[in-house]
Amino acid sequence: HGQHLRQALAQVLSMLVSNGLLFGLLAWSGHPWLYLGLWLLPAITLLPLLGRVRAIMEHAGLPVAADQSRNARSIVRPSVQTFLFGPHAIHYHIEHHLYVRVPFYHLGGLHRQLATAQLLPEGNLYQGYGGVLRDVSDPDRRSSLR
Repeated sequence: HGQHLRQALAQVLSMLVSNGLLFGLLAWSGHPWLYLGLWLLPAITLLPLLGRVRAIMEHAGLPVAADQSRNARSIVRPSVQTFLFGPHAIHYHIEHHLYVRVPFYHLGGLHRQLATAQLLPEGNLYQGYGGVLRDVSDPDRRSSLR
């Protein structure tokens, strides 16, 4: 219990220190208002929007199953889309569900290993978010392709 409390306090402290440094640097440069416009405003508008889109792309329309590889989708071709909606390799979302403790920087390698061993459901692997959006918005089309 004590270690969890220390870890939570360290996370809060690191957030406060980094935000304080950012605000301090901007104030020192004569532009403290940039903190609001370039950090806080996007954090309360753009970040939740991107998170919601990401959640839809990762899970919407998939049946609940005991097999975690069937509960999520992976975007297997990194691009600008994955930079925006799946940062830190979370676009390898099936892999993340199967092995939640694997650090994000190893998810690409894990994906290649699982794909080579044919342990990923082919129907849940996508080249980009356009295909996911098409399948989520028209599930009958997807079931007719199987």
